[in-house]
Amino acid sequence: MIKSRCGIICDTQKCKEAFGVDCEGCVNIEKPFWGDSCPVKSCSESRGYDHCGQCPEFPCSLLNEFAYDEEQGDNGKRIEVCSIWSDYPDINVCEININDVIKALEKEKSIILATCADDRVTTRAMSHVNEGLTVYFQTGKDYLKCRQISINPNVAITVGGYDMEGKATLLSHPLDAENEFFIKIFEAKHNEYANVWSKKPEEIVVKVEISLVKQWRYIDNKPYLAIGKF
Repeated sequence: MIKSRCGIICDTQKCKEAFGVDCEGCVNIEKPFWGDSCPVKSCSESRGYDHCGQCPEFPCSLLNEFAYDEEQGDNGKRIEVCSIWSDYPDINVCEININDVIKALEKEKSIILATCADDRVTTRAMSHVNEGLTVYFQTGKDYLKCRQISINPNVAITVGGYDMEGKATLLSHPLDAENEFFIKIFEAKHNEYANVWSKKPEEIVVKVEISLVKQWRYIDNKPYLAIGKF
């Protein structure tokens, strides 16, 4: 259900707790409670759009300014939400709990990693470890995934029902001093693989910094797409 013009996921209860007002979202009020007007709301409504994602200029400089504002911004999450509303106009959107995502990464032994370059997409299962939303794994530096990452560092990961996007960085050998933290947690989680692979000279560590997480859910028999932008 669309509650805002800019893509903010409005939560009536959180709004009441934070600001002491009952707000059903700016699409349901004539004047925003936080001021005389909102330029994004005014722009969208003056053009006859339900939300910014319907505009041919999306995402415009005004929306980007709000989305990435240092104090009030959300690192572009509202822009992603508007894109979802455009693709799935009948789907509800809700927030993802970052701690649930981290727990899934810690619990699962492997991820499905997708890489893409030169008009070719490839996937494979990878034994991984993580520190928060940063994922690590080791692999041969000459393997296809590394060649693709060197061309296009944008990757996708699926784990525990979560679909993730992030940027990969090729690091050095697992036993190098700079990767001491990695080999410690990797041996604890995947001792059998570490003993076989970590000493091989062609092995490197790959780091993936997760920036976007989505998960399809059904709440009260209604489809929801949960989203987190980090």
